[in-house]
Amino acid sequence: MKIQIYFQMLFLVFISSTLTAENESGLVLYASFDKKIDADFAHSDKKAEFNNIIQVKEGKINSGIKITSNSWFAFNAAENFGNRGGTIMFWLKPEWNTASELGHTIFSAGLDYEKPAYFALSDKWWEHTEIGRQHVYFFRNNQEGNNIVVKHDFSINQWCHIACVWKNGNEGFKELYINGKLKKSEKNKTGIPEENNFKNKIFFGADLGAEVKHGDRWGVGIYDEIKVYDKPLAKDEITAEFGKVDDTREVLRNEKPWLTAVLARDYKPRRNAAGTILENRMIFLQNSDNDDFWLIDESADKSLTRIKAAGFNIVLLNIYHFFGAFYPTETAPRHMYYMKNHKDLMDKAFQNNRDPLKEFIKKAHAQGIQVCPSISVVSGFRPSYPPGVPEFFSDVKQKAWGMEGEVVDVHKEAYRKYILNVMEDIVRRYDIDAVILDYIRTKVFCTCTFCQAEYKKESGRDLITDKNSYTDLPQEEKEKSAIYKWQCEPVDDILIRFNKAVRVLKPDLPIGVFSHLYIIENKDLQGRRPLAWVKNKYIDFAISMCYESGINHEEIDLIKKITSRPDALSLIFGNFKDEMREESVNLLAFHQKKWTGASLALYEYRFMDDKQIAVLNSGIFKEKAQPSWDNILNR
Repeated sequence: MKIQIYFQMLFLVFISSTLTAENESGLVLYASFDKKIDADFAHSDKKAEFNNIIQVKEGKINSGIKITSNSWFAFNAAENFGNRGGTIMFWLKPEWNTASELGHTIFSAGLDYEKPAYFALSDKWWEHTEIGRQHVYFFRNNQEGNNIVVKHDFSINQWCHIACVWKNGNEGFKELYINGKLKKSEKNKTGIPEENNFKNKIFFGADLGAEVKHGDRWGVGIYDEIKVYDKPLAKDEITAEFGKVDDTREVLRNEKPWLTAVLARDYKPRRNAAGTILENRMIFLQNSDNDDFWLIDESADKSLTRIKAAGFNIVLLNIYHFFGAFYPTETAPRHMYYMKNHKDLMDKAFQNNRDPLKEFIKKAHAQGIQVCPSISVVSGFRPSYPPGVPEFFSDVKQKAWGMEGEVVDVHKEAYRKYILNVMEDIVRRYDIDAVILDYIRTKVFCTCTFCQAEYKKESGRDLITDKNSYTDLPQEEKEKSAIYKWQCEPVDDILIRFNKAVRVLKPDLPIGVFSHLYIIENKDLQGRRPLAWVKNKYIDFAISMCYESGINHEEIDLIKKITSRPDALSLIFGNFKDEMREESVNLLAFHQKKWTGASLALYEYRFMDDKQIAVLNSGIFKEKAQPSWDNILNR
């Protein structure tokens, strides 16, 4: 009798869950895989097609489907899915690590479109599969450029909950959630149709729906609890779905095993003879359109007090950016946007010949904080400069802050001379402790008459032809190509000349750059190659901008192993998104323990709230540190 009641209860639980699924608003397909491979419920066609899959008991909830190489399963998307918007969510236990492999297709479906188009979710993209890249791509329609890209590190044998949300049309959007957290939301571009029909099936674990064949990119792992809706679900609905599973805390804890493993380590910092920690703890400081953080005395005092309270000992101070200078100089115009839109503030900052930069440096040094000005090198466009400057602009226009004009061209000697004069003036006149260069790249690709003629004269080749064919060159030929050399040389020239000037003016002044760290530095034509600059002693240190959740830590490890100066390479983490406040502190702690000796950096001050100050002060910065450059200087 007890056995009979037990099986009746199991039956009722199964029937109840199925009925609940069918009654969910907007649900058009649900597959639990507990009893069969076909869907438990579907708007039209429940039947699943599959190849070489395995039904396993180790699903997220009861059974699941395991995909290995050369296996997949599929449902009828054309008859089941909505064509105006929707949500697809499921649990995945991947059998791969993002950073160390070449990419995996999680799902793909063809679209009924004028050109071959696909709807897909892919860990790395077919065109970008380098080891170390940690980008996940959600394509609503690849032909329309209707997609989003997020940084995420899938970890082997760790369950994660994925939700892809979309709405078609000009007022629509696409979103990607992982483990209940919104990774990215982006509005559609204009011209996106209201309807976008699915062509046939959606394939899980294979790129068959995309009608492309790119080798061994199978989405190997276990899939479970697939739900598809004909409407975009709201954030709280997706969070609630993720939270239904009892062990979501365990999922979150294991979401980044690479992070938790390092955080569990002991911290063994460098120390001086007196026992004081030697560690550069940097924070980026700049004004915003709504607040002043350093130009006037009251603002500077408040910012420095809070910076010191958090435990930072170096300020990366933005003093020259896009529209000019935030300090008195004859080498460049005063910041034109601020002069126009915040004139009262600028008048107060510069009244009676006051020098806000000089005053800030004095105040910082009085509190034991070093100042490292940030200079945007390839910055600004024609409206940023007063009439009469040399004709050093490109043929590429840019819009910003209600203005439009041609961007500066680093290929023109007149601009290199201009910006070098600005950079050297700062070093010469101010008691700074280091200097860091931002936007140190070509920024745009100029094809003006001058550049075409110069390129022809130097290489005997056609500039536009070589630009358009660069991506098709074999990897080993890119670095040797004339077009790569053409883009690198003017950027290198600025660094070489600046380095030479600094060595005369202040021989021990550290020179750094904001950039991105990749093993392969010739992927684009921006002339951006910080590893080469460190190797050639043009600069002392490079800080890689990392403003999203997760980091390409395995690639950074590889880079640090092949360079003779690992402490010169750092990452700067962003805290400007609400969900990144806690994450940025964890990443700083990870950086501190894994790459001890390299500088720590946070972007940026204006988003550092009192809670984050308290967490830093009582946590990773509890013991105060002294700035140190002896292990970073490249002499």
